[in-house]
Amino acid sequence: MSGLANDNSVTLYNNGGDPLTISDNTSFTFSDYVLAGEAYNVTVFAQPTEPNQTCVVSNGSGTVTDTDITDVTVICTTNSYTVGGVVSGLAVGNEVVLQNNGENELTVNVDGSFTFPTPLVDGSAYAVAVVRQPDTPAQICSVSNGTGFLSGSDVTGVTVDCVTYYELSLLLFGDGSVSSSPNGIDCPGACSAEFEAASQVSLNPIPNPEWTLGSWIWFGDCTGDGACLVDMDAGKSVEVEFQCDLITIPETLVPIDTAMVPWECDAIEAIAGFEMEGPAASVIFHAGSEILLGPGFRVGPEAVFQAIIGP
Repeated sequence: MSGLANDNSVTLYNNGGDPLTISDNTSFTFSDYVLAGEAYNVTVFAQPTEPNQTCVVSNGSGTVTDTDITDVTVICTTNSYTVGGVVSGLAVGNEVVLQNNGENELTVNVDGSFTFPTPLVDGSAYAVAVVRQPDTPAQICSVSNGTGFLSGSDVTGVTVDCVTYYELSLLLFGDGSVSSSPNGIDCPGACSAEFEAASQVSLNPIPNPEWTLGSWIWFGDCTGDGACLVDMDAGKSVEVEFQCDLITIPETLVPIDTAMVPWECDAIEAIAGFEMEGPAASVIFHAGSEILLGPGFRVGPEAVFQAIIGP
């Protein structure tokens, strides 16, 4: 007997009976005698199962002469099985690369069944993973039922599900931020993200509270000043511009000793009769602001009327 795995056993018959169970790679002898001139026929009655093996008998049949028969051999080899499953959702023209146990790469370029070309001996562990995701278009493929141990048969239940993702990019103008639902965009910072195909993304504008901002306008794949809902049926691009409401500088700011009055907005109107006097009197505007000066607006010789460089 040779090749029998540790802790395994095989049961032999001679002439259809006289069962003999062997659990070691050693010599064996049936308990029942066969008389000289009679036939003998050694066969495998029960193959080893832990792991599954196939044992083959050689020189197992003949006629007994006047000596013992000692040249019957039984050689056992461990069975090998394949690992495979099904890929679904893979876009036409795309491909995903799989591995089993960190090697044995397999490239799949069409939906349907797959099988790794290298079989594994029974009892071996298997672990299927994606090592390169599809990228034309971008997809994320995930593996289910991808790990386990071979146990007497081919593995066919590994599933690889691929989902298409499209990029949504955002350009932001003005002082504010935009987040998305589902999560992904948090701009400034993360101003582009990939979202699952056929999903709908809601963009949520948040004006900076330090600015006197009242509205925003969408451009690109969203338009207008309402909610921005983007259907992800392709790559999409959106622009948002935060805008100020027109701010009126009230006449009640007089007396003019109020220092550093910061109206940070893009459109400011000073009403009739507004005056600025004294070295401490100043109003600061951002560069590029639109300033509408009403009748009678006056800046004294020591007052400061300036623009600063900023958003």
